[in-house]
Formats: sequence, C-alpha cells, structure tokens
Amino acid sequence: MNIFSALINAFNAIICYPLGAILKLFFTFIPNYAVLLILFTILTRIALFPLAVKQQKSSAEMLRMRPKMERLQKKYAKDRQKLQEEMSKLYQEEGYNPLAGCLPALVQIPILYGLYNVVYNPLTYIMWYPQSVVDKMKGILMPFITKDFGSNIHSTDPKIQIYMAKEMGRHMDKLGFLGNAKSIDFNFLGIDLSENPKFALTALVAIPILCYITQALSSWLSFKMTSKMQEGQPGSSMNKFIFPFVLPIWSAWLSTLMPAAVGFYWVITNLFIIIQVLILQKFYSLDKLVKQSEIRAEQRRQAIANGTLKLTRWQKMAQKALEMQKMQAAETNNSKPQPAQKKDEEQPKQQVKLNSKGQKSRSQIKEEQRRRLAKSRQMREEQK
Repeated sequence: MNIFSALINAFNAIICYPLGAILKLFFTFIPNYAVLLILFTILTRIALFPLAVKQQKSSAEMLRMRPKMERLQKKYAKDRQKLQEEMSKLYQEEGYNPLAGCLPALVQIPILYGLYNVVYNPLTYIMWYPQSVVDKMKGILMPFITKDFGSNIHSTDPKIQIYMAKEMGRHMDKLGFLGNAKSIDFNFLGIDLSENPKFALTALVAIPILCYITQALSSWLSFKMTSKMQEGQPGSSMNKFIFPFVLPIWSAWLSTLMPAAVGFYWVITNLFIIIQVLILQKFYSLDKLVKQSEIRAEQRRQAIANGTLKLTRWQKMAQKALEMQKMQAAETNNSKPQPAQKKDEEQPKQQVKLNSKGQKSRSQIKEEQRRRLAKSRQMREEQK
C-alpha cells in the first residue's frame, strides 16, 4: 500500500465514515434518498455554521486592519525588513492573527469533499458494504446499468454507486448474497433522482433550473455581504458579475451530466447557504463585527498601557518573533562597516593650553564649538 492509498483510507475513516453513519442512521427509518439528503444537509450545515461565523469575524478583523497595514506598506515600501518588523509589532499591539481567517476555510474543505464522497457512494457509506461486496454487485449489475442509463457508463465512473443503488432495487432476486437488504428509493415528488436531467419538457428539467437559480442567489448574497472586502481589489467589478450570474450556468450544465440526486443535493445545499448568509447578515454583519473588534482592540491597548495584558500562546510566539527580528536587525547593523572618522577625530587630541588666568583662549573655544557642531551633524546623518 503506497502513501497515497494510506492517506485516502485515513481520510475515509476520519471524515467519510462518520458522515455516512449519520445517513445510515436515517436510512434505517427513511429509505428515501431525497429525504436523506435534506436531513443530511440540515445537520451538516448546522455543524459547519460556527466555522462560518468564525470566518465572518476574521473578515471583519481583516477589514479593520487593512488601512493600518496599507499605511505601513506605503511607508516602508523600500525597506522589507523594517516593514516585516513593523507589521509584527502592529499584529502584537492589535492582537491580530493573519492566519485566523484561513483556518475555518481549511477545516471546511475536507468536510465538504467528504460530503460529496458520501453522496456519490451510497453503497459504501449508507449501507456500509465492504469493497469486495460492492465489486461483486458491480459485476452483476453493470449490464443492466449500461442498458438503462447508457452504454457510455463505465465501472470506474465516480457516480457508479448511484446507478448501482437504483438497479439494486430492480434486481434484488440476483443479489441473494445480500440477505434481506433494503433498497434505496430514488423517487421524490414524481421525479426519479437516479436519472440524468435533460433540458426537455419533463419534471427533471427543474433540477438544472433550480441549480442555476439557487446558486446565483447564494453567490449574489454572499458577494453582497462581503462587498466591503472587495472594494479596491483588482477585478472586483468583473467578479460582481461573473460569480453570481456566469458560474451558475456551469453548475446547471454539470447537473445534466450526472444523476439528478447530485443536482438535487446542490440545490438543497444552496438553499441552506442562502439561509446561512441571511442569518450572518442579520446577526453578524461586517459593520457590527468591525465595531466590536475596535472596542476589543482599544481595551487591549489600555491593558498594554496598564501592564495587565495576558498574552495568548500565539501572541507570545509573535512577541518572540518580533524580538528575533530586532536582534537580527541589530546584528546586521553591527556587521556593516563603520563610516570613516574625520581627520580631526583620528588625530590625538592636543593638550589644552590655558592662559595666565587659567582660562581657555578664544580660538580654543571656537575650535571646540566647531567640533561639537560637526559631531552633531554626523549623528543626524547617521540617524537618517
């Protein structure tokens, strides 16, 4: 077994099988595939909602910090080392973690991929048949699949288990080794979700149409909610048109190339995304979160001034990184060759001669003033 196969097996064990266990539980009482998808989507969207809130708060933090970061980028555009040092200092003072916005998205990616994997493979994750049983069923059902769904369907098709689950209900007499297995019902409101939709006057045409409408609406609402994040970004005006109105055409077309159950799942998911966006706009709007973030930042600044701030683990790491940058900058400056000293400084100081009254002469006083003025001018040039 190579590393790639081991990673796939680990992913299935950690993500797909626990998600499939939810569907298996529902399937015990409700064998209808459409109802299973609706219940499954409700539970998964509720579970993922805290991550959506976390990502919304991170977007508000980024929106609040953007002007301060842009000022530093303009001020230290020619000094990358100084820019990094000042950015780290700013992050520490404001309590800002630039990676916080990435974590919710990174967590959701494997979960969303696992959801699609579970939907595409009902025999593995709903009925929990081992791969050997699935392969045996495939050998028996493939002739019926190519006859009913098209000769272009191969045994390696990603959607093959949906076709197999449909044929399983029609040919249980040939699958006696499964015992008293319960087949999946793909009928929903008179629509057979195992068939591929077509742009024709049939009930299945509702699937690609609803795919376009729901994705266009969810994309438009999501883009509207994050419009302030898009301001000033290159291509924002083009994205405002492409994401809500052009990309959904691609989804509608893809839904005609696979069983309607997949397109139905997209529709249900888009509907719950719309609900999620509306809830976020109502209770977690960016304007409201930015104001709350400003209040927390001001409280943090006061705590720093009072010496009562307790640093988190990430903030302690950021503080150590800032100290390391300062040490590296100091070592770099020390390693630079020192400017040549002036001739009058290289020469040994002459012994000061005093007059009969024990005072310096006027020429000696003027010479000392000239040296002090030259030294102060040199210090100012070094500071620049």
